[in-house]
Amino acid sequence: MKYSIKFTLLVTILLVFNCSPKKEQILQISGSVIGTETKSILLIKPNQDMRFDSLIEIPVENNKFYFESKLETPEAVELFLEEAKENGGGRYMPLFLENEKIILTIHSEEEFDKNTIEGGKLNHEYLQYKQRFDNKFNGFVYE
Repeated sequence: MKYSIKFTLLVTILLVFNCSPKKEQILQISGSVIGTETKSILLIKPNQDMRFDSLIEIPVENNKFYFESKLETPEAVELFLEEAKENGGGRYMPLFLENEKIILTIHSEEEFDKNTIEGGKLNHEYLQYKQRFDNKFNGFVYE
């Protein structure tokens, strides 16, 4: 009888923890901009035209930004500063969106190479690929 009560209590505790709702994974992009007075960040999907298509535009206030969404599948986008829309283009940064936290530090177009991305498995894999590529081919001089 004593073991039966303990067993029932253990099973009840396990059921309560296993049945509690799991927190849904969502995409959360946050970060800051440095050296630019841009008013927004643009995320452009492949084959979108920034002049005519509806884009993801993340407002920047006090050099900070935040965006969240629920994705069905991971997506690749190109990140531009708002000025690219007015100028018909500009420098961009590849970014992989997943239902995870992603923290960005975005610099002015002149220093876009200093941009950093923290978070996301695909962003990490892309960074490793790019570093291997750069290490292998940046030493070659083409004439």
